[in-house]
Amino acid sequence: MEKHVAELKTQFPQINHIIVPQNKGYSGGANVAIAETLKHFESVLFLTNDTEAIMLPAVAPKNFSSVKLLRRNSEEIDSVMGALNPRTGKLKHLKNLNDHSTRDITYIPGTAFWINQETFKALKGFDERFHTYWEDVDFSLRAHKQKIPVSYDETTVFRHKIGKTCHKDRFYTYELFQRNRGRCMTKNNLTSLRFYFNYIPDILKYSRSNYRKALDIFNNHRLTKD
Repeated sequence: MEKHVAELKTQFPQINHIIVPQNKGYSGGANVAIAETLKHFESVLFLTNDTEAIMLPAVAPKNFSSVKLLRRNSEEIDSVMGALNPRTGKLKHLKNLNDHSTRDITYIPGTAFWINQETFKALKGFDERFHTYWEDVDFSLRAHKQKIPVSYDETTVFRHKIGKTCHKDRFYTYELFQRNRGRCMTKNNLTSLRFYFNYIPDILKYSRSNYRKALDIFNNHRLTKD
C-alpha cells in the first residue's frame, strides 16, 4: 500500500492526499474526505470515481443537493434524485422530480452530491455500520426527519460512467445491498409485513435460492446498536 500511495503522490503532487489505513467502505471513506474538506470550505461537491464533469455552477449551492446525472455514452438523464418506497423498501432513480408516488420518500444518491457544513455536522456524517450501499438513503431519511432540505441543483451535471462498487463478486454486491436494505428499513422504523413479503423473496432471488446465504443475510439485516 505504501508503494501505491507514494506513486500517487508523485503523479499528482497538487492533490491533498488523505490516507485511510483500513477499508471503511463508501461510508467511512466519504466521511473522512468530506469532514477534511469542510474544514476549509462552506460546502463541497462529493464525487465517486466513475463520474465525468459536464457542467458546473458559477456559485456552489448552499444546501444538501443532488445533481443531474447522465447515462454513460448518452445525453439521456440517468437520475436527478432517488425515491424510496417506504412500504416495500424498493429504490427508484428519478429522471424528473415528479416521477414518483406521493408516498415515496426522496433521497440523494451517493454518486455525486453537494453537502454543506451545517447539514453534515447535524447528521454526523454517514452511518459507517452500513459500510457500502444504502448509507446514502439512510442519510437522506435522517435529513427529512430533522427537516433539513433535500434539494436538487440542475446546474450541476455529471455523466455516470459505470457503477463498479464491488461487481467483481456479484453475490457480494447483492449480499451487501440486501443486507443494508434491511438495516436501513429497520433502523428508520419502516418495516411492516408488506416489507417482509417483498424483502424475503428478494433475498432468495439474489442468493440464487442458496438458503444458507439467504439466512445469513436475513440474520444480519438489523443493526446491533444505534
